Amino acid sequence: MHWSTSCIIATGLVRGMTFCHRLLPPAEAHSLWKDTLWQTANFVILLAVLVYFLRKPVGRYLHRRSQKIKQDIDLARQDRKEAQARLEEIKGKLSRLDEELSAFKKGILQEAQRERRRILAEAKHEAEELLKATNKKIDSEVKLARRRLREYIAGLSVEQAEKVLKGSLTDKDQEALIKKYLAKLEELQ
Repeated sequence: MHWSTSCIIATGLVRGMTFCHRLLPPAEAHSLWKDTLWQTANFVILLAVLVYFLRKPVGRYLHRRSQKIKQDIDLARQDRKEAQARLEEIKGKLSRLDEELSAFKKGILQEAQRERRRILAEAKHEAEELLKATNKKIDSEVKLARRRLREYIAGLSVEQAEKVLKGSLTDKDQEALIKKYLAKLEELQ
């Protein structure tokens, strides 16, 4: 504390005590000034003792407090700078977000196209395999049908031969039989 501040406070207290004494007048008029003078002197001595003993601790406290406030202000400035930097970083990321989303979407679409092509290739391969298997089955069925037809024709030929052996065939019958046999062979092919 400064002396000027202490003096202003002391003067205010003395005036306050004087005002109180005017409200309650003492028995003797000269004792009012005497009491006021003693009270003021006691107050000034008390104030001087308090200032003498408390000046250093209060000064140290106020100095530490002001240093703490300065540190807090510096930390707040530093935190504000960091927050500002983070805000700029976030703004940058947000500005690039559309580009990143576009790139991500493009990547997803490309991956979907690749997957589509892969699935189509697999389906085509499976269809070809199925077609090959079906063709093999058809070929085997055709071979089986031809074999059965040959057996049937052979059976008919045997029957006809039996008829020929049992009875005489005329030339016309033989020609008709050969034509019939040739027609059936052509149907098989």
